[in-house]
Amino acid sequence: MKLLFFLMAFLFYIGNVKSQNENLTIEVDKLLNKAYTIMLSNPEKALNCASKALDIAKEVGDSTRIVWSLNNIGHAYMLLGDFDLSASFQYQAKSYCPLGDTRMLAHVNLSLGTLYSILKDYTYAIEFIDKATHTYKALNDSNGIANAYNARGLVHIYMREYDVADKFFKDALVINRLRKKEDYIATNINNMALYKGNTEEKIALLHEAIAINAKSKSFWSLAENYNNLGVQYMYNKQYDEAFKALDKAYEYAKQVNARDLIRDNLEYRSDLYAEKKNFAAAYKYRIQFENQSSALLNEKRITNIERKAAHQRVLDAEHQKKFQEQEHNTEIWKRNFTIILILVIFLIVAAFFQAKLYRRRKNLEMAEAQAELLSKDKVITDLKLQQQAHELENKTRKLDSVEREITSFVIFVNSRNELLEKIREMIREATKMEHNEAIIQLKKVNTYILQFKRMETENESMMKEIEEKNNEFIEKLMKRHPDLTNGERKLATLLRINLSSKEISLLTGTTLKAVSMARYRLRKSLELEPKDDVTDYLRKL
Repeated sequence: MKLLFFLMAFLFYIGNVKSQNENLTIEVDKLLNKAYTIMLSNPEKALNCASKALDIAKEVGDSTRIVWSLNNIGHAYMLLGDFDLSASFQYQAKSYCPLGDTRMLAHVNLSLGTLYSILKDYTYAIEFIDKATHTYKALNDSNGIANAYNARGLVHIYMREYDVADKFFKDALVINRLRKKEDYIATNINNMALYKGNTEEKIALLHEAIAINAKSKSFWSLAENYNNLGVQYMYNKQYDEAFKALDKAYEYAKQVNARDLIRDNLEYRSDLYAEKKNFAAAYKYRIQFENQSSALLNEKRITNIERKAAHQRVLDAEHQKKFQEQEHNTEIWKRNFTIILILVIFLIVAAFFQAKLYRRRKNLEMAEAQAELLSKDKVITDLKLQQQAHELENKTRKLDSVEREITSFVIFVNSRNELLEKIREMIREATKMEHNEAIIQLKKVNTYILQFKRMETENESMMKEIEEKNNEFIEKLMKRHPDLTNGERKLATLLRINLSSKEISLLTGTTLKAVSMARYRLRKSLELEPKDDVTDYLRKL
């Protein structure tokens, strides 16, 4: 019972921890979704959301969400122009990628490729982007392929290979238009406007991108769109429109603190003033551009990034090893816990069935004992019934004998009555005869009287015999009613053998009235109710 209690407590603890982790995971997803939504409109706020998500994801120990959080932080720093921090977080994201999650690794590689293209390290940029492209093609992920084409196109723009860039951008645009992803279409269009070409077409495409980004309030993208629109207007000799576009770009870039876009805006203004032959203004903005570039891309910071990247690769290997060991230990723990849990459940089930089997065996033993007891009781009952049947048979035989004797007695009484009637008739005839005949007649009467006396003797003998045969009844009667008189006892005996009042009168030589009075006294002595039948009561004793 204690084992079951501890098991239930442990399972409850595991369930409670799991529930808390699920709630924290939901919170992380909300923060990451918010960071993604506002990334291009407010990179600083997106950075804050992604940082909170990272803290919670590390608390939960969810490596997948740790990677997404780090990737979002790195992307936000890139938009804000802090490239060394961006590279640091992207490499951390790569080190946390779970084994086998190739899609996530491709996403991080693509982010690193985009970053290196901005840093003008095109070898690294193409290497990372190609790895991502290969993975997305293997996964048949059209969205990932389009993003990789866009990133590769940017690399070729920086390398001034515009024809190659144009091919990648157009391939990406075909995919995005098929998928009807407006935000990706806007990014695609913006990248196509970074170099010379069909200016009217590029201006029209940029207005389409601006409409999309304005609807989603992607201020960072709007700053980049207006920067590129200003350049295209400059190519088209529409200088006033170019200045207006660059002014809007500057406003949006300042709003989101996009230092990289502000630097580009300064460069485009310098080029625009140079086109208008205002070389003083062009020089002024060129100086500002160079200063901004030095702040963003100095050799020391790039070297630091490389050094951090190399160091990060070492950390990646160590982290991967630790991660594998941790996963191995986790698998061992899970396996051991599963085995213990199965064993505990097996023991509980075995104990349950053992207890059930024990109860069943006990019930069977009890049932067998009860059956044996019932069998013995049946034997005893049968013996009692046989004994009662035997006693009843004896009593019935005795009653039959008594009834036969009573029948003989009744016949005898009737014959005695006939004798008495005969004597009376003979005496009446003697009174009418002569002396000698009368003497002979009287002798005959004497003979009849002698015969009557013998009948009385036989009557007393019969009464004694009746009492002897009903001795058991008389004992029971006297035991229950010890105050009965001798006459009441005899009357009760005669009533029990079912003699009528007239027959009792003849047997006892009393009148019917005397017999009735004796019956009345006997009822009172027996304490019978008026509704009770005295003969039935006596026969049941």
